[in-house]
Amino acid sequence: MDIRLTEVEPSDARQVVEEHHRLQSYTGDFFLGSRQLEARHLAIEVDGQRVGLAAVGGDGLSLCTVAPPAVRLDRQILETVLSETGATQAYAASWDRHHLNLFGNFATGIDNQTYQFELLRPADLRPPLPGVALSIAGDSDLDYLHSTGFLDDSDDKAAKGELRVARLDGRRVGIGVAHPHPLHDARVDIGMYTDPPARRTGIGRSILALTAQQVLASGGRPTAGCWWANWQSRRTLESAGLTCIGTIFRLELDPDRFRQS
Repeated sequence: MDIRLTEVEPSDARQVVEEHHRLQSYTGDFFLGSRQLEARHLAIEVDGQRVGLAAVGGDGLSLCTVAPPAVRLDRQILETVLSETGATQAYAASWDRHHLNLFGNFATGIDNQTYQFELLRPADLRPPLPGVALSIAGDSDLDYLHSTGFLDDSDDKAAKGELRVARLDGRRVGIGVAHPHPLHDARVDIGMYTDPPARRTGIGRSILALTAQQVLASGGRPTAGCWWANWQSRRTLESAGLTCIGTIFRLELDPDRFRQS
């Protein structure tokens, strides 16, 4: 059996990435979708036939998907991918059993990476605090956006209309984010920043709720994510009415696990 990896262009890989996500029970994840699209893409060939695709980023493997007839060769294929790329980490979502099992074969450790949230029902949204309002960030807000240090690319996001400035009774107190999903037009990733003096007052959940309302009004479906150790953000997302629907894990891999057995 001859297993080879060949470089492919991102445009050629996108169809495979999209198909992989369509087959999952949950399709709103931004973390893996973005990582897989931005990765180095390697076509997987077995005995001269292309059977799948691997996506390797700077810090790990996020995809190693193959056509159903080649699933029985998963272990040998992944062994080749790890050997040739030098990857020692992988990322897999709790709703993607195949990749958890596949990467788990080579894992020496597993840890949480991010939590994924979704607004399951519009009725779950908590009402915002009285006096809190959102407006699309404009040129006059750029100095404020820069001063928060919240985003490195605030100018770019503001130019695309992805940022909102939150005001409480006319005073700027935070930022709302609505970022389109890289794979699914209807999904929109929402997030927020609250000025330190305004934290723990309900401003954060109000920003999220108002941003989610705007997404819903435009026909979108709000989702969100947060780093696993940022428990305060998780509480804020849940208090706004979003539900945690899964976890993305980071696995430490040993490429030589089967060679040593």
